[in-house]
Amino acid sequence: MASLFKRLATTMPPSAEKTQENLSERLATMAPPPAEKTQAPPPKQKHLPAQQLLNWLIQRWGKETVWMKDIRQFGPSALRDPKTAIDAAEALVKDGWLVPEPTRRYDAHKWRFVRRPVAQPLVTNE
Repeated sequence: MASLFKRLATTMPPSAEKTQENLSERLATMAPPPAEKTQAPPPKQKHLPAQQLLNWLIQRWGKETVWMKDIRQFGPSALRDPKTAIDAAEALVKDGWLVPEPTRRYDAHKWRFVRRPVAQPLVTNE
């Protein structure tokens, strides 16, 4: 009498052969797309100063008003330059995030920060 392994090696039931073919066909259709067709991740973009200012105001600044001296002292390091900070704040004014407030000095800048319920805010006017 032949062993079980010899009998299985010599004959395979027709249903098993069909299952093997179906399995290989299914696996072939489920293969991932070639590497050239997949999309590469977008390159990391450096945040523009206005976007950095908006992120800082939302995440870190708890007061209703913000002065230029506060932005330069406590804000992101990219906004230490007065011209860059003013340009970033003006972009937020155009976008409606900041509202200019009157000051006693001609060279002082003060804004009221308008908080909005937005999940991921973006600056559109830059």
